[in-house]
Amino acid sequence: MVTRPLVSLLAVFSLADGATGEAEDPIFGSGASTAPTSGGLTATPDEAVGNRGDREGGDARTAWKTGATDRSQTATQTRYFYFDQDYGSESQFGPLNVFVHVGFSVVGKASGFQIYSPFDVDYGSSLRGLAGDYVHVREIPEGYGSYGRWAFLEFAPVVGIPSYPNYILHFLGEGMLSRKLMEYNLSQGMSPGWARALSISTLVAAQQVNEVIESKSVPVGDGIADTLVYNTLGILLFSSDRFASRFANDKVRLYYWPGQALIDVRDGALYNNSETYLLRTTLGKKTRARLNLVLGIPSQGFGISYPLREDDAVGLLVITQPPLVPEHPYAPRPQRERFSYVSAEPQPAGSVVTADRSQIATRLTWDRDGSLLATLEVGFPVRANVIANVYPGFVRAGPVQFGTYLYGDRNLGAMGITLSTISVAPGLRF
Repeated sequence: MVTRPLVSLLAVFSLADGATGEAEDPIFGSGASTAPTSGGLTATPDEAVGNRGDREGGDARTAWKTGATDRSQTATQTRYFYFDQDYGSESQFGPLNVFVHVGFSVVGKASGFQIYSPFDVDYGSSLRGLAGDYVHVREIPEGYGSYGRWAFLEFAPVVGIPSYPNYILHFLGEGMLSRKLMEYNLSQGMSPGWARALSISTLVAAQQVNEVIESKSVPVGDGIADTLVYNTLGILLFSSDRFASRFANDKVRLYYWPGQALIDVRDGALYNNSETYLLRTTLGKKTRARLNLVLGIPSQGFGISYPLREDDAVGLLVITQPPLVPEHPYAPRPQRERFSYVSAEPQPAGSVVTADRSQIATRLTWDRDGSLLATLEVGFPVRANVIANVYPGFVRAGPVQFGTYLYGDRNLGAMGITLSTISVAPGLRF
């Protein structure tokens, strides 16, 4: 059931393979280009020849900061997604950043699960429930109606059913993050074996926290599809240079654009956290404009970006915008119950289907080499609001890089100061 959608996905991006040379690939064979740089790592083709073009993939294209002392123990690796940028959203990237935004992606007002604080989760009973879900496969029909309906809902590549986040988040986005984390670990001087092992373990841990939080609101079988199928395939395929290069070349770029997670020190409410990806593609040889697709949680949408100069690009996006900031103080929801696709009964408060009404928003973006510097968002017509995210490095203050988040509508305001060195900052709602 999984093979056909994957073949379709590969076909869509088969024309965007940026490899120009030949190197042996562990899964696909030859086809991934490599060119040595320092530290046993390699540059992608445009880096090797010094062609920065419109700078879609990295910063100055200089040698990696590896810290490795014994190069004989460092295998040749190709970098596609991490370039050691010290500005914007990339300045916050690391294992903890991924753990927060992937592991707690459904915590907050923006999620239909209506879990406003990570401290509201009963992790003990939820973990036991998730463990039972992995072994009680016979209970799948109780939530889906039949095994066939489970297979269709979880694996058919149709927008609007559960398979959509499976392909976008668990397979594509988190598969890319597994590769990006490995590249990050290599840049910190780890050996290739440790870099890969820690990247996979970090991502798997974040994925399991996400499933634990969801476990009381989704039917048995959801976690099996999410982690055992899609996450596993994503990790395996993005470990291949040839597959990774399909999303990191001069035609197609996949970026990780998370929010700046803030937690209100008064009640523990989490907001401005997001597991968001941007897929940017060319629109032909006659224009420098790029098509942008926003994928992930909490928003999806599309738009156009245009390079301002060699480094920077601005974009205009139209996105969906759910409620983003919980009121203060928020009222904890009652115990969540499992969602069922076959139940005719109204779903309880806190279930996945009781999300507040979403609306349309326009978002202006400014990024440098794919690292998000700032966004300005205006939502309408349900809750007219203005949201500004300024990432660390947009304005430099000596060795310390600050960012900020501001939210305002007619009834609620929120703010927070962020740093490039931390993944969750204290915030305030008023």
